[in-house]
Amino acid sequence: MKLSILSLGMKKKATSNKQKLPTQRHYLITVFFLLFLLLPNIALAIQFYPLVQALILSGMALAILLLPSTFLPIRIWLLVEGILLLLLPLDLASWLSMRQPITDGFMLSVWHTNQTEAIEQLRQYVLPIVAYILLLVAYFIVLFKLVPNKLWLPRKLRFFVLLPSILLLLVGISFAPTACMPQFDEEFTPRGRLYPIKWVFNHTYPFDVTRRINAVRRQLRFLEKSAKERGIVIQPEEVNFSGNSEDMLGLFVIGETSRACNWQLAGYQRETTPRLAKRTNLYFFDDVFAGANFTLLSVPQLISEATPQELYKWNKSPMLTEIYALSGYYLGWISIQSLGDVWLDIARRPCNYISLHTGNWDRDLRDEELLPRIRYFLENTHYKRRFLVTHTIGGHFAYTKRYTPEYAHFKPELENESTSFWDLRQSGKSNLNFVNSFDNTIVYTDMILDSIITYVEEQHKPAFIVYIADHGENLLEPPTFRAYHSYETPSHYEAHVPFFIWLSDEYKTLYPSTDSILKAHQHLPVQSTATFYTLLELAKISYTSDSTKSLVSPYYRTPNERPISNPDGKLCSEPRYEGQTFCPVYNQKEQIKEN
Repeated sequence: MKLSILSLGMKKKATSNKQKLPTQRHYLITVFFLLFLLLPNIALAIQFYPLVQALILSGMALAILLLPSTFLPIRIWLLVEGILLLLLPLDLASWLSMRQPITDGFMLSVWHTNQTEAIEQLRQYVLPIVAYILLLVAYFIVLFKLVPNKLWLPRKLRFFVLLPSILLLLVGISFAPTACMPQFDEEFTPRGRLYPIKWVFNHTYPFDVTRRINAVRRQLRFLEKSAKERGIVIQPEEVNFSGNSEDMLGLFVIGETSRACNWQLAGYQRETTPRLAKRTNLYFFDDVFAGANFTLLSVPQLISEATPQELYKWNKSPMLTEIYALSGYYLGWISIQSLGDVWLDIARRPCNYISLHTGNWDRDLRDEELLPRIRYFLENTHYKRRFLVTHTIGGHFAYTKRYTPEYAHFKPELENESTSFWDLRQSGKSNLNFVNSFDNTIVYTDMILDSIITYVEEQHKPAFIVYIADHGENLLEPPTFRAYHSYETPSHYEAHVPFFIWLSDEYKTLYPSTDSILKAHQHLPVQSTATFYTLLELAKISYTSDSTKSLVSPYYRTPNERPISNPDGKLCSEPRYEGQTFCPVYNQKEQIKEN
């Protein structure tokens, strides 16, 4: 009796451990899950690739999805695939906001974002976010309710049909012509026979996301290592102050997200800079191109010898602030930005650094918070030679949060910026509210800059102010209806930036030739990389013998070309405006259209 009971128990245990095979109902449920999991890659392929590439990418996506089913139970397989859906918002954010596949630059901006910027961006996509969460919850509920545990695909199906088909597909893709693979990425230049399969694999969800995450981690490790190994030593004889007076006051205002096409000083028919337009001693340069359309790559090109061709040259040569400090300047740096990159840490070390991007994350960030700090620096630092860097928030989205109601000169504005962007992108019909709100940020910036000039004037010192925006902005212009910046292929609107130099009367008296030199250069082609050399010469600091790069030098030489780096660090040719040589003034009737 005992033996029979024991043998019965062992039989039941063996039966319970036996793999369960799916019924017809289970097959239908599995196919439904498979189609659902394919949707991200189908959407990716249809949106951004021609038919041949779309079919290849879809085939790779199907192979990647099916492969785990050959060695995992159905529920575990679909659970793993469902967990990977948690990476999908990163892809969706790039698709919806940038209308391009995810890039290293996009991931880098996500890495460096803060709570305020993230909330501002997420508010624009409330409906897609809610839909995503509901679908994800429904996915797991249905999975655990309708797919039994220990349910496997039949062994013959797995090892005699699926696995050979997957391997055959991968081999087939590996022999695809490299001409079929568009060059979205600098690092994916055709190399070797396996280039196509490598390209397809890395552009298939979720590996497109994981590869970008790893690329950002590698870049951050590289920057940290480079900073530790920097070891730059400047000899005393390399830096010299050659001014006619020991007194000198300099300000460098780094603008954020502003484009020259919408500045009254550049010929825009709207009065976006009425205060600056009345200023004397102000020299506006109307043909200046940024070195990158992404802040983390563009600003280093303003404060170092970095260029679009050598993005990390700041790690091999001194920063602007290091040179200023060695020449006897007292330095300050006041920022309302949230950046935290290695180059910034190096640049601000010689400075009395103040960050205003702290405290209540829900508050609206506006540049007027900088003004009291700037005034305090000017009135309470008693040094002969002083230099202040001010990093503004400018016209960074959301536009309506960057200015106060009294500067809303152009209406209608974006009434609800959290949803208007999505609606406008979907309709593709109107950019009036978008342009109005952006123009209001420039009106507000005009007040900020005019106030700074007033503060400096009150010092009655030989003084100079340099302003340049880090990059421009897209405002839903047809035919692409792009918005914001940091696109893989920079537009003219992202590259063409406002730039001006203001001099005090005392400065012009000491250095009278500066006036004629600057006037002679105002309409010449300039790249933002000239800022570094111009700031040195304005401060009468001798460091580099190359006088052809400074706008204050009579020997300034216009660049042969003005390439621009995209967020991935890829060098792009100078973006022209519709085949023309210069960005035209907005036509109110033709380019700002009513609904």
